[in-house]
Amino acid sequence: MRWLTVAVDCRIFPYVATFEPVKDGRGEYADIVATLELRYHASGEPKPEGFKFVGTLPISDVSVADASGKPMRWSEDAMAETRLSWRFDPPLQDSSAGVIVRFRIKGALGGDKESNRFNAPWASNFRVQVDDVTYRFVFPEGFVPRWVTYEGKKVETITLPDGRKAFEAGRPTPESGGFELTFFPGLVERKAPAQVSSRRWFESGHGSGLGLRGVGSCGGRWLEKPVNPFWAAVVLLACGAVFIKGMFWCAKNLHRWSVWGEIGGSSYSSGSSSSDRWSSSNRWSSSSSSCSSCSSCGGCGG
Repeated sequence: MRWLTVAVDCRIFPYVATFEPVKDGRGEYADIVATLELRYHASGEPKPEGFKFVGTLPISDVSVADASGKPMRWSEDAMAETRLSWRFDPPLQDSSAGVIVRFRIKGALGGDKESNRFNAPWASNFRVQVDDVTYRFVFPEGFVPRWVTYEGKKVETITLPDGRKAFEAGRPTPESGGFELTFFPGLVERKAPAQVSSRRWFESGHGSGLGLRGVGSCGGRWLEKPVNPFWAAVVLLACGAVFIKGMFWCAKNLHRWSVWGEIGGSSYSSGSSSSDRWSSSNRWSSSSSSCSSCSSCGGCGG
């Protein structure tokens, strides 16, 4: 009998991301509490878990619960971006389930008295189909912004039942770029943190060339400031000079190496082959365990 393998067909709708400024340990509105509400619809093979990358800033006070508020098993992994994962018990199969993920993003709001800015480039990154998206930013009680800009345009705020002001934007799908909001006057006076989503970085075509913000990899970090093109060129030229010098040195000593190889005999070659096999195996294991899929270093969610 031939068995057919059916892949997991998973979609998320609706998806609601709410961001609220809260006071940090110094009494300043520098932190942001993020609440992600996701409704999973899975068919085919069982889906045992979900995950979401949530950027490069430090987070705390994490909680994950189902739609009824019952706590779910979850884990946090530090990679190029922080990954939050949760397990479905039992796994989803031809069914739907809601997940509510809440966490505090430390030092996420910045600016001056004139204006503050909040940026979450990771908010729109998913590896599965996501529809019916709502982004919401809720201002502290008693604070009334004079103006708010979203996607470079001035927008209107709404008043919630509890009296707080908020901005809300609906989207059919999570467009690239995440969520970014600027408002006047500012709530806090501090430098706005720089964030780059790894997925957005590579999709935008900035993975190579001059004017790089930084070089990213699994387990690495993104540089927070753009690299000056002049100094990038200087570094590249210096590396090229070192490489050329090394090539000349190798060519100059090639004869000496050949003589040593003849003296060493077959035992040296055998040892080299064994070492090469071990090195290749080690690199493959490391790569496959940390960078083989979106779920480990793609800066997304699902």
